[in-house]
Amino acid sequence: MWKPRQKGGDKIILRLYTVSIKDTERFYLRLLLLHVAGAKRFENLRTVNGVLYETFKDEAIAKNLVEADDLWAKTLEEATESHMPAQPRELFAYICIFGTPTNVPTLWNRYKDYMIEDFVHKNVVNPKIWL
Repeated sequence: MWKPRQKGGDKIILRLYTVSIKDTERFYLRLLLLHVAGAKRFENLRTVNGVLYETFKDEAIAKNLVEADDLWAKTLEEATESHMPAQPRELFAYICIFGTPTNVPTLWNRYKDYMIEDFVHKNVVNPKIWL
């Protein structure tokens, strides 16, 4: 809940706790709070150029506060050209854990055929159940 300061409004002392990327809305809210000056309501945080975004994540993407998935796609593309399927799978896992991809299913679907190639070659039953 947004609460205006009762006293000491001219003194700005701020404490923002860390938030896990897995808690997406809070993570992006915190990111916006660090980059949007003078917001007085949650709607101010979700508005860019007069457009009110549905989520804090959409707003952060619109403000270019999040790395584009192009970087992750280029990284995986490079890995699929020069490595066996196990390495891009591991890289994909690292990207999901430590990176900030905005659309994981799209990234997975774009490279899954290469990442499961060894399972298909070994005739593993239904290797696509991962996602």
